[in-house]
Amino acid sequence: MVRKESREFTPADFVEDLVWIPSDNLDNEDEVVTCQECDHIGLEGTFFLAARFRLADGSCFAGYVRIGEAKVTLIALAISEGQFAFLLLVDELRELLGETYDSFADQLGKQINQVFPLHYQTNHSLADGSTVEGDIEH
Repeated sequence: MVRKESREFTPADFVEDLVWIPSDNLDNEDEVVTCQECDHIGLEGTFFLAARFRLADGSCFAGYVRIGEAKVTLIALAISEGQFAFLLLVDELRELLGETYDSFADQLGKQINQVFPLHYQTNHSLADGSTVEGDIEH
């Protein structure tokens, strides 16, 4: 089992370990661990799943989604060996932090119409056999 803080994720963390879950370390709520036997995952709780992304222009990226409260709350696209481009999907938080869909497109080196609509799909199936997937409009 590997332990780390979620803010320290790199794209390599999602190549072999498709699922990360919060650890039981009450002193560090940002600590996550790899989930070795995650066939039981549903949409309850908080976890990070490896995912693939297809942009409006057809380009594809690897990365991950963060699930919380039964919905995708964050997407992270790998843009280099050690870096992600992030987009919060919780409107209130995104506005509070001053993030925009345009700034996300800028991180990818693209125009907004080349990015959205963006399609995502997880690489790991949930307990019911389905994957988490959807489209994000701007």
